Amino acid sequence: MKLRTFQIMLVFVAVLCAVGIIAGLGGSGDGIDANDFPPAWLKAMGGLAGGPRLATRDLTANGIPWRQPLALTAGMSRKFTVSTADDKVRRGGFVLEGRRPDRLEIRYQPKSVQRLNGEKVKVQSWPNEEKGSPKFVVYDGGGTFWFFNAGPGTIKIRLED
Repeated sequence: MKLRTFQIMLVFVAVLCAVGIIAGLGGSGDGIDANDFPPAWLKAMGGLAGGPRLATRDLTANGIPWRQPLALTAGMSRKFTVSTADDKVRRGGFVLEGRRPDRLEIRYQPKSVQRLNGEKVKVQSWPNEEKGSPKFVVYDGGGTFWFFNAGPGTIKIRLED
């Protein structure tokens, strides 16, 4: 392939990437919507987007870090405090094992003073309208994760690797 053809192809690919990014952002130029973050197209990119992953040391109960896996028997609940961070957002994903993992309820409550682009962020919960394993956007101010096993049997929960 000639150098000139290669250069034209690179310019074409760059233009397509720019158009894709603008279309993905909605073309509005308003930036990030605090009520829809991360947007579905960004979530689809999985490990490439959304900030660093939440670590076990970021979740504590009475000063004791999260221990993998967390086992909840039927009717049991646990609450974990999420530490603050330098990153604006972190990704928190959980892997569930057990007879009825769909009966697990998870809620992430950001600190009440938490803002994103000047707007107060909302509580996130699972199960929700999205399919798949529990995923959360965890903000720099920290907050609280609450887990409740509403089903039969024991459910084991661990942070995604």
